[in-house]
Amino acid sequence: MRNVGGFTYLSWMLQGSNVRDRIERFLAYYYVQYSTGKENNFIVPVSHEMIALIVHSERATVTRALGRMSKDGLIALRAGAIIIKVDRWTESFKTARLVSEARERYTSLSLSLD
Repeated sequence: MRNVGGFTYLSWMLQGSNVRDRIERFLAYYYVQYSTGKENNFIVPVSHEMIALIVHSERATVTRALGRMSKDGLIALRAGAIIIKVDRWTESFKTARLVSEARERYTSLSLSLD
């Protein structure tokens, strides 16, 4: 992860009220920083264990939350990666809002560091 603004992104990610919220915030953050915006599917090369460390949760809890997100059609799961289904992801009001928030934070932090 790119360290833009120190712990600002981490504190934003951890504001989620439950594990799924925090995972969605992490994925929005990653998508904003590394996506070209032209992909149909966006690959986030991270394991369930790494996400658990990032969102301060147990791996098993993260796996259950990712499974529900997969059933909802927002992501697909692969060994060592999460694939964001961009069309479904951006159609969801909640995740679209998170992407917008992450983009605003990223832009304002990038400008303040220039």
